[in-house]
Amino acid sequence: MKSRQLFLLVIVAFFLFLRCTEQKEQVHYTKMSFEQLFNYFLTTQDSSDLEKVEHLLDDSLVKYPFRFFYPSERIDSLKQEVVFTFKLAEEDYDYNEDYKIKMRNLFLIHIDKKNVIHAKREKISNCDSIIDDMIFFIKNDNDDDNLPEKRIAVVELLDTIQISKAYFTLISQSQPDSLKQRTDWLIVKRSISSILSAYKLVKNNAAVSYWNRNYNELNFKQKKSISQLYPINIWFYPNPTNLDWLALPIPPHPSPPPSPILSKEILDIIYEDELEE
Repeated sequence: MKSRQLFLLVIVAFFLFLRCTEQKEQVHYTKMSFEQLFNYFLTTQDSSDLEKVEHLLDDSLVKYPFRFFYPSERIDSLKQEVVFTFKLAEEDYDYNEDYKIKMRNLFLIHIDKKNVIHAKREKISNCDSIIDDMIFFIKNDNDDDNLPEKRIAVVELLDTIQISKAYFTLISQSQPDSLKQRTDWLIVKRSISSILSAYKLVKNNAAVSYWNRNYNELNFKQKKSISQLYPINIWFYPNPTNLDWLALPIPPHPSPPPSPILSKEILDIIYEDELEE
């Protein structure tokens, strides 16, 4: 009798598990917007989730081929924490003066359709290898004219202080071309994770400098102050077309071969044809 009850319990538990899994897929995937999918993709560590969400990201990119993601760091007063997510720009997104960024304030990362990564025009193996460069860029301790500008602002607990204008711009080619080549979403995920790691180290160093504590150990007001001191600026373009408004120097393609040198006889023939026309 006991073995039969145990068997029934196992069967019930199995069906409940299947039901929960189906509900999870329905809630977490099929009803998510492009923005929600992207933020979920960046945070989940479940390999099966990643594979499913990648397909939905591809589908969403087809529907919104030329949208881009911009940073959103909000203060959650209820949870007493700073929350970072990405927002998807609408079609009528207002390119106001705040986003006409000088080149010195930009750290450009470009991932091509073959997953080759360029950072500031140099080929790199992965973004983890340049975290020190990112930190150097964000902080600009020596106020170098070639590194990000700073603006003066009043920040609670820190009084009047200089705030970094560092912007990271990540460009990929996530929509497949005619040969089905495209940037791997996982490469994008790892690259954004590297940039966030650089910001985390910068904020941690600032927390130690001001209060001799790690950033995660700070109270809500202290975290808010450090986040205002080093605002997270990461702009992600999964399928860019016209970026002239930002003047982004995408690594150039190889130059075409020079035109062949034509003989005098050929030039004369071309000249005569032109005259006849």
